[in-house]
Amino acid sequence: MNRLWLLPVMALAILAAPAQAQFQLPNIGGGKSGDALSGALGGLLGQAKDMAAGQSADDEAKSGDAIAAPVFGAAPPWRAPAVQTYVNLVGRNLARQVERKDVTWRFAVLDTPSINAMAFPGGIVVVTRGLYQMLGSEDELAAVLAHEIAHVNRR
Repeated sequence: MNRLWLLPVMALAILAAPAQAQFQLPNIGGGKSGDALSGALGGLLGQAKDMAAGQSADDEAKSGDAIAAPVFGAAPPWRAPAVQTYVNLVGRNLARQVERKDVTWRFAVLDTPSINAMAFPGGIVVVTRGLYQMLGSEDELAAVLAHEIAHVNRR
C-alpha cells in the first residue's frame, strides 16, 4: 500500500505534535482502552522546557525523572519487550549522533492509544502505542525519535 500521502500529514504532525516507523516493525496487538494521558501533558511539557535551561546534566536528568513520573503513572510502558527493545535500539543509534554527550538516553513506548511522542529533560523520549502502531517503516520511527531527541539536545 502506498503511503506517500502520509508525508504531508506527518510534516504537520511534527510541527503540532510528533511523527512516526521502514522494515517490519515489531507489532503486538492489545493494550489498554481509554487514554488518561492527554489532560496534564501541556503543563508538564511547559515545566520541562523551563526547567531544562541552564541546569547541569545531572540536575536536568533529575528534573526529567520528576516530570516524567506522572506521565508514566497515567500511561505505563507498553508490555511488549520486542517493541521496547527495537525502539531503544533505533533511538540510541540516533542519539549517538547528537552534540550532547552528557545525556543518558532512555526510550519507551507508553501503553496508551493516543497518538503522540514527547521528550523530557535528561534524555527520556517516549512514543505512545497509538503512534507506534501507525508507523509504517523504521524511517518513520527514526523521524519521530530524531525530532524528540532534538528537543533534548537543544534543551
